[in-house]
Amino acid sequence: MFSRPDEAARLVRSLLPESLASGLDMGSVRVLSPAHIDASLAVSQSDILVAGRLFDHPVQFLAVLEHRSSVEHRLALRLLRYSAEAWARESPRKGPLPDVIPIVVYAGRRPWTAPHDLAGLLAPTSHAALTALRPRFSYLLVDLPRLSNAELRARALGPLGALALFTLRAVQQGGLRAALSDLMPLVGALTHVHDGPAALVMLLSYLLAVVPTDERPLVHDVIAALPDPELEDAVKKVKTIADSLREEGEARARAEFAERLAEFEQNRAAFEQSRAEVERLRRDDHARLRASVTKQLQLKYGPLPDAITARLAAASADALDAIAQRLLFADTLEAALGKR
Repeated sequence: MFSRPDEAARLVRSLLPESLASGLDMGSVRVLSPAHIDASLAVSQSDILVAGRLFDHPVQFLAVLEHRSSVEHRLALRLLRYSAEAWARESPRKGPLPDVIPIVVYAGRRPWTAPHDLAGLLAPTSHAALTALRPRFSYLLVDLPRLSNAELRARALGPLGALALFTLRAVQQGGLRAALSDLMPLVGALTHVHDGPAALVMLLSYLLAVVPTDERPLVHDVIAALPDPELEDAVKKVKTIADSLREEGEARARAEFAERLAEFEQNRAAFEQSRAEVERLRRDDHARLRASVTKQLQLKYGPLPDAITARLAAASADALDAIAQRLLFADTLEAALGKR
């Protein structure tokens, strides 16, 4: 949404303190290509590099929209690398380097605790001479959750920019349901904005992709509340995206269920195989014990009657073990066999 110069200019102006915003030449603002930043720095699509004039001086603004919920402790160091790359591109011109003003827009739940400058990352020192040599390199922080709705609306943002920041904050705070009353008027205002339908598709597609499954019906409620004919095509596109996501979700759920079922069947087959093996070993042990007891009885008392052989064949492992213990001291076969 901020790839357009007018929206980028409004964003930068809204993020700057008034002492700087008053000096921004809105007509001079242009969005620089991400290719202008070295690929090794891995600039994300949410990092916006804007050039313009501030108090008639060339300035580059690096607006970083933090989508992560965690705090990046060494963000000042990353911003310094971005700035150094911007200055390196200017070196062939032999003229003064432009100011680079980093602006961090944060929407996470946790308070921002990272140092606001490079000096805060260095080990503390009481030596004035060393402190004088240390670079400070500060950045501006806009902590969205700490801004009230009124404060956020008061910033000089257009409908697209305001909607983008409200949406980012709502998603990161996990409160789309509570934010609908704030989002709906902004969504409705897209009717009067150039490329509003395209922005609506972008916004609702983003919401459908990132909100929890149980909040997706809320996105459908937003779609249903947009009867304006100018947004009809956009609504159709978003509904198509929603249907695709739903079908994709259902297909994924079916695939996961089939995978879990196959895993269950595999585990059950393995369990049954193990149980069968245990049963086989138990039967083998029982057979060996019966054969051993029978052999010991034959050696001590002579050939066994068929009735005794049948009794031994039907005896449990515990009964056979008891016979094996008694026959060591029993004088007769009956004493060794014990009472039935």
